[in-house]
Amino acid sequence: MESFTNPPADELPVERATQQLVAQTSLKPNTEFEGPFSVTTYGASAALEISNVIQDHEPVFTDDDQLANVPEDQWLQIPLVDDLSSAKLAHRVYLLGPQLGPQERALVDAEFDKLDQLHEQGRMEWSGPTRFGFPVFVV
Repeated sequence: MESFTNPPADELPVERATQQLVAQTSLKPNTEFEGPFSVTTYGASAALEISNVIQDHEPVFTDDDQLANVPEDQWLQIPLVDDLSSAKLAHRVYLLGPQLGPQERALVDAEFDKLDQLHEQGRMEWSGPTRFGFPVFVV
């Protein structure tokens, strides 16, 4: 599979960068494009469509280390299961063990440190150990 990498997002405007990337390829439908902000798409038409979305909503894709200020009445509500202690859950334990090198672990730690802001604002609280674990993805 062919793969092309776009210049860093801050070097070219999003639309121009993606158009330049598409022009460099043979326009095969399965060509992989890594565009601005490391967004990966397959096929030239998808790359251009995604480029337009990114251009229209560029601040969403820019990490400014700030939390979104969402009014409380718009917070996501997550319905919980009654009596979770008797529920059988299929799960797999994910550990931050030796598969992460020191640099990757430092990156994950830095992202989780940002969660302290949520604790300070009363939007998140600590809990004790649970019988199950779920993966966490740092974006």
